[in-house]
Amino acid sequence: MWEDLKNEPDFWINTAIIMELSQFHYTKFLMLVCMEEAIKAKWLIQPNEQKEQIKNFIVNIVIKLGSQKIQDKNEDAILKKCNSILVQIVKFEWGSTWKSFI
Repeated sequence: MWEDLKNEPDFWINTAIIMELSQFHYTKFLMLVCMEEAIKAKWLIQPNEQKEQIKNFIVNIVIKLGSQKIQDKNEDAILKKCNSILVQIVKFEWGSTWKSFI
């Protein structure tokens, strides 16, 4: 199932929906793992519009979670995974197309 999801062209939309609706931290974390793997493997072939949407999605989650008090280790793990995804994106984008990141 995870491989199928990761191979979906609009995988990030599924991640966004699950992040918003799921009450289970484990499910959210697995979706983020899937998203990070897909970004590592397919970032360069994604359309620019989709890349922008993914960047905005991850940045917004990092800002939202980072501005809240972390309640438990599960929320901390989710924030760390989002930060890791952001780093993966920056590796591809900074200096070329996302010069305004910092």
